Amino acid sequence: MRIAWASDVHFDFVEPEDVEAWCGRIRAAGVEGLLLGGDIATAGSVLFWVERCAELLERPLYFVLGNHDYYRGSVAEVRAGAARLPAPVHWLPAREPLELAP
Repeated sequence: MRIAWASDVHFDFVEPEDVEAWCGRIRAAGVEGLLLGGDIATAGSVLFWVERCAELLERPLYFVLGNHDYYRGSVAEVRAGAARLPAPVHWLPAREPLELAP
């Protein structure tokens, strides 16, 4: 499985058009999915952004949460929301181990 990996993207500090263009470049690279390694946005928008990226990528999106993803929110609420997100979005702590290669 060929995936892209990004960390500390802080989507809430950039323009939405820039996020869309970034996702377009990842999709054009021909990867099979994206792994976001935390610090995606703040609590009020992190779940929106992971769903939006998966929609733009048209591929699975796997993610973990970083400390900034809880800012201005509740750790418990953000984690509960992450656990409820439907495929193709996957919060890794809520999943069984994922085999990337045989």
